[in-house]
Amino acid sequence: MKILAVIGSPRKGNTYRAVQQIEEEMRASDDSVEFEYLLLKDVKLEPCRGCFLCVSKGEAFCPVRDEQQQIFEKMLSCDGVIFASPVYAGSITALLKNLFDRFSYVCHRPCFFGKHALLVVTSCGSRIPDTLKYMGTIIGSWGFSIDGKVGLMRHPAIENTAKVEKSMRKAGKDFYCAIRSGKSVPPSLGMLLQYRVMRMNALGSREHFPADHAYYKDKKDYYLDVRIGWVKNLFAKAAEKLIVAMMSKAA
Repeated sequence: MKILAVIGSPRKGNTYRAVQQIEEEMRASDDSVEFEYLLLKDVKLEPCRGCFLCVSKGEAFCPVRDEQQQIFEKMLSCDGVIFASPVYAGSITALLKNLFDRFSYVCHRPCFFGKHALLVVTSCGSRIPDTLKYMGTIIGSWGFSIDGKVGLMRHPAIENTAKVEKSMRKAGKDFYCAIRSGKSVPPSLGMLLQYRVMRMNALGSREHFPADHAYYKDKKDYYLDVRIGWVKNLFAKAAEKLIVAMMSKAA
C-alpha cells in the first residue's frame, strides 16, 4: 500500500505532526505501508497563468514547465493520498490552492477513480468545516473517493485531549481499512449531475473544448462503467434536460 501525504503548510508544524500521527496508526495496522511526504513548500510549482489551455486543449499545452507532472504521477501511482492544510484566512493555504489551480483541468476530466483520499485540516481558530468542505468538493471532482475528513483544533495554549488523539487513531485506521477493502463507492447524485453537465458542455462545444470532447465522446451514463441506481440515474437525466431547457430559454 502506497500513501502520499501532500502537506500544504509552509512549515513543519501542527499539520505535519497530525499527518505523522495518522502515519503511525496506519503502520500499526500494517508495517509494510509505504509513506511519502510531499511538502509543497519545497516543490517547484509556479502559479497558474490563467491561460485556460490545459482545460480547452489539454494539459500537455500548459506553458509552465515545473514539477507539476511529477506530482501528478506521484498521486496516480499511490493507493491513497492525504491532503493536509492549516486554515489560513478562513481557507486552505496559498500553497495548496495553487496546486488546485494547476490541476483544475482534472475537474473537467477526472482521472483519479479508484484512488482514496483523506482530508486533514488544522486550525487554532475556526472555519474547519468550511475548509474541509471546499477541499472535498475539489478533490472529489477529480475522481477520488473521500474516505475521511479530520478537523483538528490546535492552539499553543491548549494541549491535545484524549478525544483528539482518539480521532487521529480512528482516521488512520479507517483510511487504511477503506483502501484495503478495495470497494468501489457508487457515484453520488452530485457526481452524476456534475458528469452530465460536463459531458453536455463538452459534446456541444467541440470547437472550444477539444480535449473535453475527446474525453467524453464515448462515455454514456457516467465516467466509469459502474452500476447506478435507476432512480438516481433517471433523476440525473431529468435534471440534465431541465438544465438544457433553461439554457435554451435564457439564450
